[in-house]
Amino acid sequence: MSESQLLAVVEASARAGSWNAAAWLLERRWPERWVKPSARTVATPAPERDLEPDEPDPFADVVDIAKRRRPR
Repeated sequence: MSESQLLAVVEASARAGSWNAAAWLLERRWPERWVKPSARTVATPAPERDLEPDEPDPFADVVDIAKRRRPR
C-alpha cells in the first residue's frame, strides 16, 4: 500500500473513529514524515558513575527530604 493510499485510509478511518492502526503503519513506514518530532529522538541516560570517597552526594538533600515526607 502506498503512502497516499494509507493516508486515505487514515482519513476515512478517522471519520469512523478507528484511525489508530493505519496511522501506526504510516509512522512505521515513513517515520521521518509521520512520527511526532518529540518521538523521533530518544534520550539516552547518562552513564552511571560511582562517587569518589571524598565527593559529596549531590542528591543527599533530596533523599533526606523524601525520607521526612514518606508516610510512617
